[in-house]
Amino acid sequence: MIIWMNGEKIMINENSTREEVLEAVKKAGWYLQFASYELKADREVVLEAVQQHAYSFEFAPLKLRNDREFVMEAVKKNVWVLEFASEELKNDRELVLEAVKQDGMVLKYASDNIIADAGKLFAQYVGEVR
Repeated sequence: MIIWMNGEKIMINENSTREEVLEAVKKAGWYLQFASYELKADREVVLEAVQQHAYSFEFAPLKLRNDREFVMEAVKKNVWVLEFASEELKNDRELVLEAVKQDGMVLKYASDNIIADAGKLFAQYVGEVR
């Protein structure tokens, strides 16, 4: 796929090198969708992509989107990746609290159980802020 960005030609496909993909996702995270599966599973590449655009997390393999430690790191780079985290992790109180600390609006991507428990989550957040 050839993409033009600010007059610059960027070509990303399944044969692109790690360096080419890293360079591209640093400019626009959504370029991740054109990378090989191997590079979509590369933690550094994905973190660079989500730092630019949370939407790119959708293209990471489920294995990464279900890796609690990795998702916590991704949330710290871009809170909105919670939308594309696994359903299991959307039900993780600590992870959701970390996200909500950065932007309360992200609560809408938490599990129904967490949303129903939002009052307790808010009280926990307020308690940590004090």
